Amino acid sequence: MSPEPWQAPEGHPVLESGAVHVWGAALDPEPGRLAALAATLTADESARAASCRLESQRRRFVAGRGQLRLLLGRYLGTDASEVRFVYGPHGKPALFQGGGATALSFNVAHSGERALFAVGRERELGIDLERIREGVDHEAIAERFFAPGEAASLRRLPARRRTEAFFACWVRREAYVKALGTGLSAPRGGFEAPIDSVPGFSVHALTPGPGLAAALVVQGSASTRCFSLEWDRRAP
Repeated sequence: MSPEPWQAPEGHPVLESGAVHVWGAALDPEPGRLAALAATLTADESARAASCRLESQRRRFVAGRGQLRLLLGRYLGTDASEVRFVYGPHGKPALFQGGGATALSFNVAHSGERALFAVGRERELGIDLERIREGVDHEAIAERFFAPGEAASLRRLPARRRTEAFFACWVRREAYVKALGTGLSAPRGGFEAPIDSVPGFSVHALTPGPGLAAALVVQGSASTRCFSLEWDRRAP
């Protein structure tokens, strides 16, 4: 399914029960913005950022987690620093508010300086983002991790189309695994991730920018709306 074009909303959009919002964001904010985002993190998150070996990794973690907090806080009507997370048995994060988990669901993907945040209600979802890179041994990787039908379809394509097709399939599969929340326990070669749907889930191709492949997998059917966080340069 094709999403709407990426939009720059004038205000925070209302999330309807049958919709999923996808937000694109940059992970290279200017220093003042980065400091404001860092102020929203918990002590544990700040320690995790400090443990990053590279400055670029630290900056991306702070920018990603801070913008996620800012975004979810707006949906919840609370301050970004008040957003609390819980984690499933395989590490998938979820929101926690008051006496239990909220009906708001989310998932995050990042590649280099770009991130995507998916937000929905009362449904599992997963999102993945990858930079399309040449020189990847996609045939060997597909033989190891893809379902036999997917690997065979990749081999049948003209050589000039295989790299892009490989990453398109890769992000669909990763988004599906993230939607399931089973982590590394998922049978990597035991399922196929078609272009439009897998049992119980719908698959949405995303176009976050040149040289990038992305996909969203949502439990049941859903409409998607894509937005850009870069319209909002206000500090949280």
